[in-house]
Amino acid sequence: MKIKLLSLILAMITALALLVSCGNKDGDGNGDGGTETPGGTETPGGTETPGGTETPGGTETPGGTETPGGTTSSEIKYDYTWGKQELVLQFNMNSSGGELASGTKKYYAGTVVDSTVPQDLSAAIKRRNGNAEIAANVSTRYTYKGENNNGYGWGGCISEIVNETSGNAYVDIYVHFVYDLTCASIRNCFANLLDSESFSNQNCFRFNDADYNPSSENYFDAEAGEGYFYEYMKSLSLTPESRIYCLASNYTLDLVRAFYVMPVNVTLMNQITDTTNAPAGDIDNNGIHNIKDFYQFVWREDNPWNYSALAKYSNFYKGSGNESNPNADIMDETIGCALGVGSGLSPSGMLYTTDISLFRKNAETGKWEYPTEVGELGNLTGALYDLISLNRSCIAVVGSTDLDNTDYKGMSELNAIRTKFTNNGILFGGVICVGALEDQDYQNMRSKDGFGVAPIPVYQNGEEYLTSVHNIARIAAISKVSTKKAQCSAYLDYLSRTSAQILDDYYESVLTASTGGVAGEANATMLTYIRNHVRTCFDKTFEDVIANYCQANGDTNAMHKRWAQKLADNKYEIPAIEGDYASLRQEKQTQLNTIYAAWEDLAVAK
Repeated sequence: MKIKLLSLILAMITALALLVSCGNKDGDGNGDGGTETPGGTETPGGTETPGGTETPGGTETPGGTETPGGTTSSEIKYDYTWGKQELVLQFNMNSSGGELASGTKKYYAGTVVDSTVPQDLSAAIKRRNGNAEIAANVSTRYTYKGENNNGYGWGGCISEIVNETSGNAYVDIYVHFVYDLTCASIRNCFANLLDSESFSNQNCFRFNDADYNPSSENYFDAEAGEGYFYEYMKSLSLTPESRIYCLASNYTLDLVRAFYVMPVNVTLMNQITDTTNAPAGDIDNNGIHNIKDFYQFVWREDNPWNYSALAKYSNFYKGSGNESNPNADIMDETIGCALGVGSGLSPSGMLYTTDISLFRKNAETGKWEYPTEVGELGNLTGALYDLISLNRSCIAVVGSTDLDNTDYKGMSELNAIRTKFTNNGILFGGVICVGALEDQDYQNMRSKDGFGVAPIPVYQNGEEYLTSVHNIARIAAISKVSTKKAQCSAYLDYLSRTSAQILDDYYESVLTASTGGVAGEANATMLTYIRNHVRTCFDKTFEDVIANYCQANGDTNAMHKRWAQKLADNKYEIPAIEGDYASLRQEKQTQLNTIYAAWEDLAVAK
């Protein structure tokens, strides 16, 4: 992916030159309650350039209506034999405890109307959904798990899906948490879209087309299956490739909303006047240091945005250095960085957004295995320990108990950090999902300098920038007991192929244009840059799936054996993790082998 860096920087030169005049686009951008409404879509085949947006181009919808975009392309048509039928889609509505509010009604179903969301985006989603129904000759009906019940949070739908697909469920398409769907997929709950006999050759997904290139390095590139997230989908399916059940596509916008990012307080970044000691210095030679210098520093080809740079920047905002209670600084002083513990976002973001791999495929057997040596995992935990222990006065690790005797009592650490950050009290506001920036607290920063967005730092120079997708993201899967698999395939294929422009518009009208200040335009490019560096998420998702499997078989402590959980439980203070790794590796490998064996024995869903 580094081959894209040069063109990215060239694109940035143009974008940054326009910051002063364009950086404060109008638009409220509060995503809380926006309507997901249909269709202005991008021409299939439009290309996405690193650092920019996909080239516009409307599609001519079945029935002759030309969508906005200025050009007319060939219609997307399906060779179907069915009459018009109803598809039932079931969505999970749980808000994930503040990590990422459910976007199913807003961004998938399109049934919520909110005037604070730019109407061009709302109208585009509405047209897309309507056009998909026309193209696939279907109507849709939405049902919601957890709409009036909080019992269907992360992990709460696994048994429900298993029970429904073991009987005569009326659900055709599930859109639930990645975690729940992956756990359910190894229990034979979903249709196999790569089995050529299942749908009498009526599988309409583009990844079966001859012109699809699954080996493309950039699986978010519109040229690779027209934006289809094939590699991500494949990573959720264990192996072999013929058992791909969970679908990750441009339509599943929660994947984009669930990327891990680190918010940057632009006001505090712009107040760093020491161009000599700031890691970025005065890159653009205008005599000052500000957010633009920071962004160009992050984009440098040698990838210097690492834990060391995070510490140096954070040290510009040191607290009093109360070693007995270093987290007190988050309450009463401006500090450099705050990391949350209880939510799992920070430890997962720090661990899974590096080049570390918890699983490796055995070259002889083709099966996934825990590596016998801890290797990079030990290096990472050591680096995190050094980062925290050597910078305790400027980097706080915040748990809920740290808030008990403060004005933040009763808040989750995520909300406490968010509140402090949006009040210009923290330079780097921890690890969050990009969709959390829709929250009104962040959006209110428009009246200040706005917020910046940066990738999670790598832990040493030269590493590839990566981010992961939190497994609270919603993705789609077709029920194995649906009697309308071909219709579901055509419907989801149309949504997948015509949603790339909606993703870009989401960045620009819901997130970046409303941030205010000089960061607005640069954020759009940064978000695209991060989006093009998303790993497959296999390690993160299956680490959790294995824990769920162990727990279901009587291990009540299974969830605390995940490596991200260990980091959280110890507030990152683990000089080395080799001992824990050695004691758990074989136990977890045994469970992984059991899961793999069960997966291989699944009957092909027909």
